[in-house]
Amino acid sequence: MDAAGTQRRYRDWLKTGHGMLNVTKAIEESADTFFYQVAFEMGIDRIHEWLSKFGYGQSTGIDLNEEYAGVLPSREWKQRVHKKPWYQGDTISVGIGQGYWIATPIQMVKALTTLLNNGKVQDPHLLYSMKQGNHVERYQQPANLPQVGDPKSPYWSIVRNGMYGMANQPNGTGYKLFHTAPYQIAAKSGTSQVFSLKQNQTYNAKMIPVRLRDHIFYTLFAPYQHPKVAMALILENGGGDGWWPDRRRAPSWTIFLSRSRHLRRQPMCRSVTAPMPSKRQDLFRRRIVHSNWLFVPSSSRRHSVLREHDPERGGKVTRNRLLLVQTGTPPTAIRQAHGDLPRWFRTLLAPWQTQLTTVRVFEDEPLPTPDNQTITVLTGSVGDGDRSSGVERTDRRLDPAGGGYRHAAVGVCYGHQLMAHALGGEVAYHPGGRESGSQTITLSPWGVDDPLLSGLPATFPAHLSHLQTVTRLPEGATVLAASSHDPHQIVRYGPHAVSTQFHPEFTAPIARSLIRHREAVLQAEGIDAQRLHDEVQESPQGAAILTRFVSAFLTPDAPGH
Repeated sequence: MDAAGTQRRYRDWLKTGHGMLNVTKAIEESADTFFYQVAFEMGIDRIHEWLSKFGYGQSTGIDLNEEYAGVLPSREWKQRVHKKPWYQGDTISVGIGQGYWIATPIQMVKALTTLLNNGKVQDPHLLYSMKQGNHVERYQQPANLPQVGDPKSPYWSIVRNGMYGMANQPNGTGYKLFHTAPYQIAAKSGTSQVFSLKQNQTYNAKMIPVRLRDHIFYTLFAPYQHPKVAMALILENGGGDGWWPDRRRAPSWTIFLSRSRHLRRQPMCRSVTAPMPSKRQDLFRRRIVHSNWLFVPSSSRRHSVLREHDPERGGKVTRNRLLLVQTGTPPTAIRQAHGDLPRWFRTLLAPWQTQLTTVRVFEDEPLPTPDNQTITVLTGSVGDGDRSSGVERTDRRLDPAGGGYRHAAVGVCYGHQLMAHALGGEVAYHPGGRESGSQTITLSPWGVDDPLLSGLPATFPAHLSHLQTVTRLPEGATVLAASSHDPHQIVRYGPHAVSTQFHPEFTAPIARSLIRHREAVLQAEGIDAQRLHDEVQESPQGAAILTRFVSAFLTPDAPGH
């Protein structure tokens, strides 16, 4: 970007440019040029006015001595300190948090919590309570808290959505670091330069000492839908030649958030309290989680886990039925070539043939009487139709809030989405469109440590065919794997339930046939169907996940059966 009246050029970190931008995409991609333009058009006077309301350039009120107030520059400040007038170029640098502007991490977190609370300004603090004798006095926020802007304005959520995309969309600058987290993170990345580049000088991290490399800065909060933790993270000299810091240095925030009691059961710290659900909502959510038929109820879950994993308690649990809940059927041409969906699963689950029963719920076949000795496999529908009505109809059959099934379950594709939906998550059409063919699945740090995935390579191919996706996970879900297109490829719901967006039951011939069958649709969507067809490969790792899950709970058929 060039500013009138100056020879200085203002660089974007992405040399190739970002294309057309709106504010959401600009936040996701940390587009310097977008915010250069915003700052230029706002002017330093309006910027100073609004940043002051968010607490910059002043003490935060935290109960620590010697707090630094930072610097929020203005025309008057520069004239007083530097004896020089304010230039347009000074404003442009402030637009990306550089130039004369200096902010502390605690100021950044305070501003972030103001965003999370729709403009309600609360002071951060360390003191929780004071005790004198038997009297305990807890810290209380002031009664009349300042309000920035309109709390009902839609702009608050626009910024939060952009931060979510930065951490969870493939184009986001924090996608590689954050998208596999078991809690949904929203974040914004930033850079603090250690030294300034001269005009026409190129930043090359490999050619300068580590101590002179840029600092990487993140502000983030989690979970996205109901924030409980907000934090600032600095990776000193962590900058490379893009926005991806060294991933070996990332475990600090991962460990902190993974072990944070706030992400499991506590409300947000008092300085950043988010609205809590009503008692009725909270009760309904707990009924879904603890009474859902996918899980052993909380009162008996501990004993069930011990029976499954502790040899002294009897080792493996023997269950008397493997139930295949068929939620749809393939197109006629595919069935004629490869058989119906149950055949694909029966081939993969051959060691348990005599114990496998299929229920075609999409044809209104009733589910059997619930018991604790059944493993359920919820299938995909292998169709392109809008399954919203199917979700509602099948949810009523599963009756997650009414007692129903309480046993081991694995979901596949539509079944994967159904499990998330039944437990309070959200399912919608993927904003990036269809995912088809053989795609690379990457294990998350939690997936690498998961016993079900033990010994699998960090990346492996799997068969995908879906338009819809899990857009928001329910509380307590853990992401075990992702693809570049979808961050929720394998999800665990406690010790008894796992789901996959990909199809472990597909073989390469089935996958190729589906691509051929949808060739015209794929071409219309701008997808190279021939390339997808040629790149299809077998996925023994994907198939192994389903057979491993079943074998963990169910003994194979006796020889001769």
